[in-house]
Amino acid sequence: MRKKLLLASGVVLATLVLALLLVAYKVGHQVRGQYFDSAGVRIHYTDQGTGEAVILIHGYNANSDLNWRLPGILPKLQSHFRVIAMDVRGHGLSDKPHDASQYGIETVNDVQRLMDHLKIPKAHLVGYSMGGFITLKFMAVHPERLISAMPCGAAWMTPSDPLCNLLNAIHARLSGKDAPASGIGSMMASLRRSALGTIMDLEALGCVAERFKELAVTEAELRTITVPVMAVKGGRDEIVFGGGDLKVALPGFQETIIPGGRHNTVIFYSAFQKAIVDFLLAHSSVKR
Repeated sequence: MRKKLLLASGVVLATLVLALLLVAYKVGHQVRGQYFDSAGVRIHYTDQGTGEAVILIHGYNANSDLNWRLPGILPKLQSHFRVIAMDVRGHGLSDKPHDASQYGIETVNDVQRLMDHLKIPKAHLVGYSMGGFITLKFMAVHPERLISAMPCGAAWMTPSDPLCNLLNAIHARLSGKDAPASGIGSMMASLRRSALGTIMDLEALGCVAERFKELAVTEAELRTITVPVMAVKGGRDEIVFGGGDLKVALPGFQETIIPGGRHNTVIFYSAFQKAIVDFLLAHSSVKR
């Protein structure tokens, strides 16, 4: 399992490309929405469209623009739903506390507080990667607030699962903490850390990683869920491996695999986007 975690963390080298995209996107098209106070932390979100509410939660080291707007997912959903895309604390335009206790379950509580702030009793919840794990935990602790849920690019992480260390491994690679003490490897890691540090808060991301384990879900918690649930992921996903079988606790659970899709690219696939839109429309109470 350690080798698999290292393999998964290696995927974060693609973050360099993602970081360049982030810079270009911030310069050319940084969408600014509204803010609300979530127990002392300012959370940024955009609210567009009309109809049943769909809340989007992005992945680690991303933001709502990169995960949902840039690939074209948000505009497709906006044609049918009221779409609320939030920047998870520690990311994007939201506050970035340097206190690990401000993460973990608090990222789940932010979703509930956002719904309360907007006076939304129930919503569809769609998360990708880290956002998928947040979605799974929200499903477990607040099932009464959901119409449907889509924990995409994620897996069921139990309290004893090695997946609890996933973000720590990714952050170690991202920040260069796993680099050799000297030599070329150390120099490259230092350059990468300096470059990334200009466009993201590595300390805040480290705090996110430290409390990732709080998103673990027990089978007993999952058995409280009765809403429709579907996950979508790439067939060549390098990060989502292992994890408990959701079908054990959720007999109605559906999974759609997108052939050829990798963890950092599948969100751009039309088949991935269509699977999300089709599932949400199928479980919308609004007749179309």
